[in-house]
Amino acid sequence: MWFKLEKMQMRFSRMERLFFIISSRESLERKIEGVKLLVCDDVKLNEMHGGLILLHYACALNELDICELLLQHGADPNVRDTWNRTALHYAAETSADCVELFLKYGALVHVRDNNHCTPLHWAAYKNNFYSVRKLLEFGADPDALDANHDTPLSWAALKGNLESVTMLLEYNCRPDTINLNGNTPLSRLVQIMLMGLGSVPEERCLVLLVKALGNSTKLNVATFSGHGSVELNDFLRTCTGRVPRLMELCRCRIRRSMGPGRLINRLSTLSIPPLLRQYIMLKY
Repeated sequence: MWFKLEKMQMRFSRMERLFFIISSRESLERKIEGVKLLVCDDVKLNEMHGGLILLHYACALNELDICELLLQHGADPNVRDTWNRTALHYAAETSADCVELFLKYGALVHVRDNNHCTPLHWAAYKNNFYSVRKLLEFGADPDALDANHDTPLSWAALKGNLESVTMLLEYNCRPDTINLNGNTPLSRLVQIMLMGLGSVPEERCLVLLVKALGNSTKLNVATFSGHGSVELNDFLRTCTGRVPRLMELCRCRIRRSMGPGRLINRLSTLSIPPLLRQYIMLKY
């Protein structure tokens, strides 16, 4: 490796060599050793190089120890790249450990990229469940709107990401937000399922979203007729064709009155039967 580094010194800048080392197939120990040799006071770690930030690059490769080393040498987790993304946006997609590390070093949880997407949007879209949970624990807004007025729940529903949908609903996000195209998280999920792309997790997402809406879906089933399975169309007609039960409406009203935040923590302070607590949490 050191022979390679000596040859590189004649052709590439110190920053270019750092990018090379991080992306190399060398062992982690050798990578750390190489980075330590090249990182010094005159290396501008927070400047873009070819549209990339070194910390973002290390995070995208899921190099946790390299990320921590760069942070220790002055890398800023809130520096933005060409797409206005910070290190936390990349971490949200790839690694909950990197998310926790960047938050420890002062990363801003509500930061937005060029599409007004927060790190939570990206974590939900990629179904990085542990990142979703960590971001919510650090105060990420579960109802944040992107440029199209889609919430993280809408992004998770679009992919049928059951774990992320479940976690977002546990933090009492609004299930009825309408984007600029007139779609809700439920309608975006249904569009995918009616194209025959549905799976078991997506079907469970559908049930969860219907419960969160109080079984009052406001879907125009006629628009979707002729698409998808007979069972799915029948289920949608059942949801839209009947008056919701009082207990379903009460559950929806209770959830909405409690506002955003982790529901289980709030419900645990109330003197209510365990079965009622589970019902409010959409467990049945």
